[in-house]
Amino acid sequence: MKIFLFVALCLWLRRFIYQTTTSLHIFQLEGYRNLRFLKCAIKHPISLLDTISLVAFPFLFFLSFFSEDAFCILWSLLGIFLFVRCKKKEAKKPLVWTARAKRLLGMTLLTGALLISVSFFSLILLFIISQLLLQFSALNIAIANILILPVEKLICQRYIGMAKKRLKAINPKVIGITGSYGKTSTKHILAHILSRKYKVLATPESYNTLMGICKVINNDLLPEHEIFIVEMGAYKKGDIKELCDLVRPEIGILTKIGIQHLERFGSIEKIAATKFELIDTLPEDGIAILNSNCEYCQTLQPKVKTIKYGGQEKGIKVSAEGSSFSVYDKQFQTSLLGSHNIQNISLAIPCAMELKMTLEEIKEAVFSLPQIPHRLQLIKRPNAIIIDDAYNSNPVGVKEALSVLSQFSGRKVLVTPGMIELGQKEYEENRLFGEEAAKTCNFVILVGKKRTKAIADGLLNAGFSKDNLFVVKSLDEARDRLSQIRGDVILFENDLPDNYDE
Repeated sequence: MKIFLFVALCLWLRRFIYQTTTSLHIFQLEGYRNLRFLKCAIKHPISLLDTISLVAFPFLFFLSFFSEDAFCILWSLLGIFLFVRCKKKEAKKPLVWTARAKRLLGMTLLTGALLISVSFFSLILLFIISQLLLQFSALNIAIANILILPVEKLICQRYIGMAKKRLKAINPKVIGITGSYGKTSTKHILAHILSRKYKVLATPESYNTLMGICKVINNDLLPEHEIFIVEMGAYKKGDIKELCDLVRPEIGILTKIGIQHLERFGSIEKIAATKFELIDTLPEDGIAILNSNCEYCQTLQPKVKTIKYGGQEKGIKVSAEGSSFSVYDKQFQTSLLGSHNIQNISLAIPCAMELKMTLEEIKEAVFSLPQIPHRLQLIKRPNAIIIDDAYNSNPVGVKEALSVLSQFSGRKVLVTPGMIELGQKEYEENRLFGEEAAKTCNFVILVGKKRTKAIADGLLNAGFSKDNLFVVKSLDEARDRLSQIRGDVILFENDLPDNYDE
């Protein structure tokens, strides 16, 4: 009996670590925020293996009253079955073993070990607690996060203090960029332009949170850097002000206000108020650069003396090879696709001019702009052209992506899981997405059944052929289907992170 009990506990431990690290991964994707994480955990459907465990639970529980030997044998057999059938899914964005993630895992394992240790005097209690720890791994992580929160706050304050001290010592000119969308692209564009004249550091990828920016300052900001470009993201009102208190930007660029992340904020007014925090915290002699095409930006009345407007480009011509346009009566050319990328460039131009770059210098830099990964990135393959727009789609972006797709000839294919975080407007916006796609695409592959129903409804309502519409479970299945369709131009629009997979 002891041997089977030992086997059962070893297999349980393996499953417990697997469940806990899986939950920790989702928790990290949700920014270590308990409420958002628990909402996400509730939305995720229970797996087949967990269902088997729950069905077996009452049977094994009652069996323990009659025969401890039979109970231990069946418990170990259940553990073996779960061990054999358990296959770890490959993550799109793997768990990053940061110091915080390691501390949180340690606290979760410690609390689990304490609960198991106090239940060893009773076989039934041991079984109950072990199963509860498996089934409620998300709750375990959230509780561990609460327990370790005082330590995390002290560590955060230490890193913030170090970052402030380093910023003060190096004293670069700080440019803050925020908006509902376009901020990462604008950051890349501006950094490329300014690097022609200055030593520039920009926050990498989507490092736009307090701790992410502190990490960049403490590890990457060097005395030779003259300009520091900071992308600023937000989960709630006050987040951007917190970032501004850290880096104290002298120039603020507001790309655009839209319904992206409406689910997170609740209303467009709250989104606007949060994004405006960047402009409101600029010093009086600071420079605000706003998008003239954004109705919310037009109502903004900054306290700063200098206000510049981007989005005033003219004569836009977009082709498969790139784009051309004029700003300040100067003709520009770029390899970037899409009018929204031109808007992002037009926001960067007045900023560069304020930093004493000539229009000719800016024009040369714009001409040499590299493709931005996953943002209407053009990839030419021997048998097809790929348009990779897989990063974080929104209603404005999908229309622009479809517009770009329409300018190509041949069989056009759309691959998408749809848009997320649009709150009550999610179904309607995805339905409109489907209607627009019907005008351009020859084939559509939808990734995921439940979330993409709105797109399918829009496609079919617009008269799209049901024979050319395919619904698959994963991106791998989508690629298999693509090999059968043999499209000439393939648009990948959005790629949901692991915490949104169905």
